[in-house]
Amino acid sequence: MRELRAERPEWLTLARREYARRKDEEAARQRQALDARKADFSCFCCKAKFAFTINSGGLCEACNEGDCPGCGEDDEDWLYG
Repeated sequence: MRELRAERPEWLTLARREYARRKDEEAARQRQALDARKADFSCFCCKAKFAFTINSGGLCEACNEGDCPGCGEDDEDWLYG
């Protein structure tokens, strides 16, 4: 094995690069799948699609910040049970 490290044959260099490329592609596919699942959530208030996070509470950013023009027009009792 030490001989291979000292020689650094072309096939070993290519194999390492190919392995790294495959790992990068796999990570990119996983990120895309995760992003696709996140963006498929609808806001409880305005029904806009957004990326759900545990801190969102089921509301998009506009509704959480009170910037949604439709917020508060209907009965707000659903917010408090």
